[in-house]
Amino acid sequence: MPYTNRVLVMRHPQTQGNLEDVFVGQKNSPLSELGQKQCQEAVQALIAWKPERIISSPLKRCLAIAKPVSERLNLELEIDPEIIEMNFGVIEGIKTKDLYKQGIKFPWQIDEDVPFVEGAESMSELKARVGSAFDRYAKDARRSALICHGGVMRTIAAHVLGLDAKHTFKLVCNNVSSCIYQIHEGSAFVEGLFLNPSELIERAKHE
Repeated sequence: MPYTNRVLVMRHPQTQGNLEDVFVGQKNSPLSELGQKQCQEAVQALIAWKPERIISSPLKRCLAIAKPVSERLNLELEIDPEIIEMNFGVIEGIKTKDLYKQGIKFPWQIDEDVPFVEGAESMSELKARVGSAFDRYAKDARRSALICHGGVMRTIAAHVLGLDAKHTFKLVCNNVSSCIYQIHEGSAFVEGLFLNPSELIERAKHE
């Protein structure tokens, strides 16, 4: 079955916030030592995959991959605020273990239309903006790479697979892992889920 285009979605490298198990949503957090190594691996993997578009969340942890790839491939770097991480509201910057002490557990089993804490996005709000962004890129005939966040990657996978919020958070999304979607007559089909950089390079060799 011929496809019209492909969309790759990659998560950013490990940050200090990830390392310390802190909720870092729409704020910046520096890369950890491991994250810096992962960044180099991710850049090489994306160059091997040869995207025709590079789209990034505006946050620095995503730009750390997107910028060097765009420069190496001589592509315009496109910034899209619609693929920024979920807004975590008042728990931004708080460690998971400290939330548990307050009786707040992740993932949240709540109404998708209700924010889980003050100032946060609801799951339905996240799904609406992320799903809309993915659908825009799926309509483009070019081979696109989106550099974004764990919450965004899970939400896109859920959008394609028709999963609800409860099952969305069961998807394990490691740093610099990638999901690839083939677009057939306007519909997205899964080609690969949560591939590591070496797996992405290996796939690129056989295209």
